[in-house]
Amino acid sequence: MSDKSRVGAFSDDDLAKTIDRGGFAASVEMQLDVYLQALLIFFGKVTVYFHAMERDLPDGWQDFIG
Repeated sequence: MSDKSRVGAFSDDDLAKTIDRGGFAASVEMQLDVYLQALLIFFGKVTVYFHAMERDLPDGWQDFIG
């Protein structure tokens, strides 16, 4: 199952729910946004490391990042 089909499986009620992470409460949609931002930060940092090591990026990275 792809990530898009997983996210598409959420109903409107599911997306309206609030998740409490110990003092930080956010909707499911906001949590997915935070997750995406964390992934982009991770890929950005790893890209810098790859360039510092003079290595090529893996093939699928450009497609994922855009």
